Amino acid sequence: MSISIRIVAADTREPVAGVEVGLCLIGADGGDGGNNVFVTDEQGNAHCNIGWRGRHHVYLNPPQNSRFRKTAYEHSEEHFVVWGDGTYRPLEYSLQPKFDPEAATIQPLDLIAVGAHPDDVEIAIGGTLAKLVKQGHRVGIVDLTDGEPTPGSPGPEVRLAEAQAAAQILGVQMRLTLDLPNRRLFDSYEARVALAKVFRKYRPKVVLGIYGKTPMASPDHWQAMQITDAAVFYSRLSKWDTEFDGLPVHTIQKLIWYPLGWASATHETPGSFVIDIGETLETKLASIRAYQTQFPPGKERVFRMVEAQAKLLGGLTGLAAGELLISPHPPVVSDLLTQFSIP
Repeated sequence: MSISIRIVAADTREPVAGVEVGLCLIGADGGDGGNNVFVTDEQGNAHCNIGWRGRHHVYLNPPQNSRFRKTAYEHSEEHFVVWGDGTYRPLEYSLQPKFDPEAATIQPLDLIAVGAHPDDVEIAIGGTLAKLVKQGHRVGIVDLTDGEPTPGSPGPEVRLAEAQAAAQILGVQMRLTLDLPNRRLFDSYEARVALAKVFRKYRPKVVLGIYGKTPMASPDHWQAMQITDAAVFYSRLSKWDTEFDGLPVHTIQKLIWYPLGWASATHETPGSFVIDIGETLETKLASIRAYQTQFPPGKERVFRMVEAQAKLLGGLTGLAAGELLISPHPPVVSDLLTQFSIP
């Protein structure tokens, strides 16, 4: 007789392809009465012709290097049963994920901001990140490269120490640096997967990424935008577990961009909106000053420029200071008066 069993992931309920499904008939004495082994298709369905009716133990053997572990169903209430009239149950079994002790202890983040180099996010949206932390949100930063070499830094260890100091000033809960090359950063499959693994591991609701090109500045910024956009997409793709170290799929709810300077975008850019950073402007500036190798006393103009831009955005919107963000879609307003702080 022909039977069909569907195999799904226990945590996501997604179908799992390539699973060896073993049915072991339980003999009259409780021992092994014969085996059938068959493999699930792309829809997670395993089809087989069997000649034995009765109760079966079920053994699920996942594809090699997948995020799943071998799973057995041997208790009486879990048995696969084929009745005398040819009917059978159950129609579906769950494949259990591997236990990752580190992942089990990680609390998901609300938001991750991605930069090409340490100091990118501080310069563009440091005030926004500090404000989100003050509001009780869990925030992380991912630098795609260590930003080195640079003229004023003795090496990557110093730059990374500066990045961690800046993160402490902002109050963010996580900051990590990927092992991608500064000055030679390109949108590649490997870079996309590396960042998507971070998204799957920390499971943010929102991702902030660089917007557009930065003329006369590092081309890494433009590459970082493409890598981030692709990684947001890769994070939610199912049936690709071997590429992501078995980390479960994760759908990011919102991607928002931030410009690095007026050469990239202004308040007139479609989808743009301003975040009030009046209370966190000084925190933003302090986080940038943590990069002493990048902004020594001779570059004090950088701080005047960053502060002036924040106050200009604030002045345009009736605030003390602001930062510009850009949504790929028009922002939605449900309460007009509340949205514009009209009492």
